[in-house]
Amino acid sequence: MKKLLLIIFLTLTLNDAAALEITGIYIRGEAGISGKKISKPVKVTSPHLVIRVDGAPDGFCLERTTKTGNEVLCTGTEITGKILQPGTYTVFPSPPADKRRETVSVYLQPVLKKKTGK
Repeated sequence: MKKLLLIIFLTLTLNDAAALEITGIYIRGEAGISGKKISKPVKVTSPHLVIRVDGAPDGFCLERTTKTGNEVLCTGTEITGKILQPGTYTVFPSPPADKRRETVSVYLQPVLKKKTGK
């Protein structure tokens, strides 16, 4: 019984360790002053599935940096279920006109490889 509980605990711990969260904040500038974007880059080393998005009801932009360049994907929560390829990601929300500050969190889970039977 103890071995079974240990296996379950290790499986849950390893799965949680592999999950990723990309967060970003946008603070709207005052009149004549540019806004501020804050997002710590997150390195994704294997394909990951977007499992949830919190915040940013007016959408957000996800930026991916690779050795060959940058890509920007601006979207809303419809990104849930999409697979992100390896790269370094940042995210920036689009704040509603009546808000000065907005945050967004994009949650990822590694894509499990299917086992092939031989």
